[in-house]
Amino acid sequence: MLTIDMGEPDSNPRMDAVRRLLSEVKVANLATSDSEGAPHLVPISFIHDDGQLYFTSRMHSTKCKNILHNNQVALSIIGTETVVLIQGTATIVGPLQTHLTPKLSRTYLNKYSRERRTSPDSVLVSVQPVKVLAGRLGRRQRRVDFN
Repeated sequence: MLTIDMGEPDSNPRMDAVRRLLSEVKVANLATSDSEGAPHLVPISFIHDDGQLYFTSRMHSTKCKNILHNNQVALSIIGTETVVLIQGTATIVGPLQTHLTPKLSRTYLNKYSRERRTSPDSVLVSVQPVKVLAGRLGRRQRRVDFN
């Protein structure tokens, strides 16, 4: 994981704002690209745990097909005052029924106040951030450590 030392996590107001945004905002925009390089942008629900983002999808969705072809993705997460832009590497972890750990399930339940809906071909997808930018809306975003 790419990290930049920003001092103690609790002493960095920008990282505190990023953590708050990731725990409160319920929708991110995920960008993938198809085999010809055409972009595909979709809203997703997500959780953040141990420095990674997780979301679920159907294995035969356009986003999963694109990730299998090119695992480089981008996410945009926008709050009322803060924006976080993430470039990362996506991995289809596996079938949701066997890979959604109790910890991830609790994190999802705490954020969305409901169980994660599943279908027989649902998979868990993780995104390992490579580059994270954050800042106030309408201003320049700066690189931050993502933990």
